[in-house]
Amino acid sequence: MVPASETRAFLAPLSVRHLVLLEPEALQRMELLGVRTIGDLAALPFNAVQAQFGMPGAHAWRLAHGKDTDPIVARPVSASVQDGLRFDDPLGSIEAVMAAIDQLLAHTFSQPALLGRSVRQVRLRALLSDGTSWERLYTFKEALSTRDAARRALKSKLDLPNGLPPAPIEELALELLGLGGEAARQPGLFVARARQLAEIADAARQLRARYGRVPLYHAVEVEPWSRIPERRWALVTCDL
Repeated sequence: MVPASETRAFLAPLSVRHLVLLEPEALQRMELLGVRTIGDLAALPFNAVQAQFGMPGAHAWRLAHGKDTDPIVARPVSASVQDGLRFDDPLGSIEAVMAAIDQLLAHTFSQPALLGRSVRQVRLRALLSDGTSWERLYTFKEALSTRDAARRALKSKLDLPNGLPPAPIEELALELLGLGGEAARQPGLFVARARQLAEIADAARQLRARYGRVPLYHAVEVEPWSRIPERRWALVTCDL
């Protein structure tokens, strides 16, 4: 943990290539200009950096001074739902394997984590009677939101030549991955538009409460006949 008062000194000797928000071309230009460390960048005037490198450069300059106002965003976790079975009599036929898969799908699709969710991938893992293991990961073009859809998709894969494991199955595990929203229930165009406008209006209220005004604008055509591009359009405050 570095105290806020020591952040700039801590960053100063580090290479500017640690500033991953900058494009490789911008980093190369910095180095050609003699800006090789974060301390070199921090020593430059803000306006000069912004003029040369735009908004990414301005952001990098603030970071070089230990000023980071971006919120911390958690790394997305890849959610999955899984279950497994062990068999006294190893499974060798497609009918027996599908009966086991039916049981696993019934259990996994009843889990709360899958309520209202769809599935894009299914992983099957098996321990075989000859002591070897077998694993397949199936990715589907369309999201599967029901147990029956998942069953049909898996059966079509297992029915292919060499679709089944090369030896009877003693243990079988099924994992559902790529969980997302329910694919079959997309809001209509006007519902989505109304929801979007409501979210914008809510954001505008928060901005007005914080700044006393709404710093949101939209472009309005004012002099389309003008030969000067800047006169053809004007920015007008949004009335939300």
